[in-house]
Amino acid sequence: MKNDIISNLRSQLEKHCDSKSPVIWVLGSSINALSFVRSLGRKNLFCIVIDDVAMIGASSKYASFAKAAITDLSSETGLAVLDNAAKKSRCKPVIFATSDSHNEFLANYGYRLKYSCRFCIPDPDTIHALIDKKEQYTRAQKIGISVPYCIYPSNIEYIKNNVGLFTFPCIIKPCKAHLGRKFLNGKKVKVVDTIEELIESWFSLGDAAKEFMVQEIIPGGDTGLYGYLAFWSSDSEEIAWITKQKLRQNPPLYGDGALQITIDCPEIRELSIRLLREFNYKGFVGVEFKLDPRDREFKLMEVNPRTVSGNQLAISAGVDFPYIGYKYLTDKQYSYQGTFENGIKFINEDWDLRSCLMLRKTNEADLIDYIKDLYFSKSKAIWASDDVSPSWLTFKDALKALSGKMARKFKPNHISGMTEPVALDASADLFIQRLSENDFANMETEWSALLTSSDSDCLFMSWAWQYSWWQVWGHRLGLELMLIAAYDKNNNLVGLAPLYRHIIDSQLGLSLTRLQFIGNARQLSPSIRTEYIGMISIVDREHSVTTAIIEYIKDLNWDALTISDCCASTLKKFDQVIPVCTKASQIVRSDDLGVIINTAYTFQTWLNGLGRNTRLKAFNRRNIFCDELGGEFRFIENASEDDCLKFIERLNKFHLIRWGSVCFDDLAIEFHRKLLSRLSSDKVAKLSELVVNGETVSVLYDIQCGSRIYNLQSGYYESFHSKISLGTLHFGFAIENGFQSSLIHSYDLLAGAGKNSFYKSRFNGEKVIFNTVDFVRSPLLKTAFMFRPWLPKKITSQINRLFRF
Repeated sequence: MKNDIISNLRSQLEKHCDSKSPVIWVLGSSINALSFVRSLGRKNLFCIVIDDVAMIGASSKYASFAKAAITDLSSETGLAVLDNAAKKSRCKPVIFATSDSHNEFLANYGYRLKYSCRFCIPDPDTIHALIDKKEQYTRAQKIGISVPYCIYPSNIEYIKNNVGLFTFPCIIKPCKAHLGRKFLNGKKVKVVDTIEELIESWFSLGDAAKEFMVQEIIPGGDTGLYGYLAFWSSDSEEIAWITKQKLRQNPPLYGDGALQITIDCPEIRELSIRLLREFNYKGFVGVEFKLDPRDREFKLMEVNPRTVSGNQLAISAGVDFPYIGYKYLTDKQYSYQGTFENGIKFINEDWDLRSCLMLRKTNEADLIDYIKDLYFSKSKAIWASDDVSPSWLTFKDALKALSGKMARKFKPNHISGMTEPVALDASADLFIQRLSENDFANMETEWSALLTSSDSDCLFMSWAWQYSWWQVWGHRLGLELMLIAAYDKNNNLVGLAPLYRHIIDSQLGLSLTRLQFIGNARQLSPSIRTEYIGMISIVDREHSVTTAIIEYIKDLNWDALTISDCCASTLKKFDQVIPVCTKASQIVRSDDLGVIINTAYTFQTWLNGLGRNTRLKAFNRRNIFCDELGGEFRFIENASEDDCLKFIERLNKFHLIRWGSVCFDDLAIEFHRKLLSRLSSDKVAKLSELVVNGETVSVLYDIQCGSRIYNLQSGYYESFHSKISLGTLHFGFAIENGFQSSLIHSYDLLAGAGKNSFYKSRFNGEKVIFNTVDFVRSPLLKTAFMFRPWLPKKITSQINRLFRF
């Protein structure tokens, strides 16, 4: 087989040896390569695309394809074929490498071809240094260029012994992208939300872990990414360049540029030139920075020693890198004098569609945005009226992927995110029983003992929270209690699923039955918000308990099971069981973000990690509040029921002034009254206030449960002082109090955004993703929502209203 590949390569290359103009060998067949063959082919220059697999770049009418892997090219026989074909050619061939691996091939073996071929790439040492992010970042820092905070753990023990060095969420990222992606399922990075997830992910990398790093996440979206694309001469002088900004990526945040625009950004150019001169750079290059909103500095993200996937943007903006490189290598008299056109928008039609579909979940983009940008983008990665084959290939691949996705999605034993079904624990010796409301009222002790032996949330899944919620809203909303308990053979309680059932009458005249977890009343009525929802089970029997309870409820009458505000680890457990047992399909309804602050290290360390502006508001302004105004932070100790009600009244008053409505209506007040009266010894209400001259100007409603403090609500005078943000200042006091106690390991800000921005993200904590999902088994609902991800938001909203879903 290898001999056949080499023979075909020789035939393809030698076939064009008599060409009167230099033939171009394009190494790689990606979308980057497509921009090369189109640019050069339209100028009647012949291109041969060489790669192991014929991707979109090889489908162009302007390209001839020769199959050869890098291992083929780098073999003695392969190098001899390339060298001999070049020597037989009337004109020396020109070589362009369009991928990191092909660049590395040229760096390692270019000395064998430099007399018979023409190419311009960085020196081997430069390529190896730039491909390695660790070396790249180290060299950049030496010349004063900012980079993201990175850690290069030597082993798992280093991570365990240095927990305080890591902030969450963060990313695991390969030092060498083209080698590391195979360990991350083809993705650029892996996001981890907790120290436990980091340790687990690092362990799964095995011996390859030493080639990875842990990097902070620079805040901000895709629009914070700016780039410099250029071609530098063999004398390390800039010949041609553009600067650009990303607008969307695929996938969002950690992907490739799907929608981009040329902009004039002198600072990006200046930083890039300074960096490239440090490396004595030559050849094509793409440098990317991200604007850090915390200090307004550009942080170096990566340097690609080649052109990038958005190379067509530069061509459309008047800087035709492929042709500029070709002329530079073939015409000694050539001198490029052009500039790029500002404001040219580029779209990768395939990637941006995928990006918009993902961004629909967070209302950041939809299909209407995609269509508008598709229409107004002058530069397109795939479509060309004179070369339609790449577009047709993309359409066929998308259609094939869609049909496969639909087939998998509605296959009965499909489990989202897994390669094979999870085996159900048929041997679990468990007894399942549906409990009555009287059982619910009298099981506080038993419930609390189970909760202590579980990984479930100690506040939201506590008996006090769950039963108080049921007492307030259960009968008022006409809900049917479905409290499912699991007992072992010794009649010990080992699991609980606190559910209820209700019927929805849709506008179509259909009745739909839904199961929900106690604590939320999605699309039924306003109530308080319950987070970290899930089943409760003893740690070593989670899978068997979940399976047994789901097996029980599958025989009940319901069309959809709704799980609101559950965290990723809980959703994963449900994903492993529910689709298998019930043949239900998962529909993600919404995502939300929360933030949890690790208080296991020192307050000063946390404070140092804040942005300058947040540190000013949370801590430094105490000098005005305390010293100049005589303000104080204090807790309401041993609060009576009357004290608690007055506190909630003040909280409502602040909310009414700031938001135009109270935060707790009469039913919510009743809930909190019941909850606070039921707090046991391991749960303490921490009601704090900021007071100036005897007047309360800010209140904070927290509950300490075990080793965690939960912030349930806050309220304050918004226009108290021009230099003081009372809300942030109050949080600073409360968080410091958490750090001061050895019993407290975290301060949880929970989910929800602020009035004007997601202020919680500035508090140097770990982000927590909360998912709300429906597991749908009604054939009608499955059909109605089959194409939901592909439809404009207005249409999906109409479908939701019709089904009241």
